[in-house]
Amino acid sequence: MRLFPPETLSEHLCEGRSMTKDEFLEAARTRNIDPRSFGLDHRRDECHVLETRDTKWTVFYSERGLESGIRHFPTESDALEYLLSVLRPDF
Repeated sequence: MRLFPPETLSEHLCEGRSMTKDEFLEAARTRNIDPRSFGLDHRRDECHVLETRDTKWTVFYSERGLESGIRHFPTESDALEYLLSVLRPDF
């Protein structure tokens, strides 16, 4: 697993490399993002969720069983990058 400070991760992604789930989790941790604010491949309430649907990756906000802000992506890396961009640090 590669560990990236926020500025290094941005450079890594600008070089056209893909983000992995491990890299996403490390980036979320270093940015103080509450792990309860997102779910990877499993649905929870009151959080952003990343799921695979058919051949696409889907990111949405789950609240009381409803989905809002649904976005579809062709790759897991694209979906992870978007998810990281919408999550806010927990101070």
